[in-house]
Amino acid sequence: MFTKKLSNTSGDDSDISATAQITPPTPRPRPSNSGKIDTGDGVILIGKGTRVIGEISDCTTVEIQGVVEGKLLASSVVIREGGGFKGSLQVDQAEIHGVMEGNAVVNDLLDIRSTGTVAADLAYGRLSVEAGGQMTGNILARISIESSNSPKSGSTEIATTNGNGRHSSNGWA
Repeated sequence: MFTKKLSNTSGDDSDISATAQITPPTPRPRPSNSGKIDTGDGVILIGKGTRVIGEISDCTTVEIQGVVEGKLLASSVVIREGGGFKGSLQVDQAEIHGVMEGNAVVNDLLDIRSTGTVAADLAYGRLSVEAGGQMTGNILARISIESSNSPKSGSTEIATTNGNGRHSSNGWA
């Protein structure tokens, strides 16, 4: 509840007060048949010099210019150069210019830019690494098989690496 003192224009010495009750909106549940993360309509900016510790969820886009430690669930995340994330991340798309550490599931595109560093136990759908970008950790790549000649058309095969560059299919290297 907020109270604001208003100026008196009538000339007498009485005080005028107004009180308003503000209630945050209730999130709308939305079904998700696409396999994508079901989030709200929110956009969050963590500005340079800001540190957030905790859980961020039910938002469309999170842009991190400062530091976030904790759990993040969103449709997309952008970690800017100088920004960082440490913790558990689950998104559809991630664009990394800064530093990401911890555990991450990126359902679709993980885009590591030239200034980006990812040190994580990581699963991703598609990967793009710009020259200079760095990635280390236990990596799981989801590879979609789209061959019409394959009896398992449309299935998913898992390719992995244990951080030393050796890859295996359907198991750990």
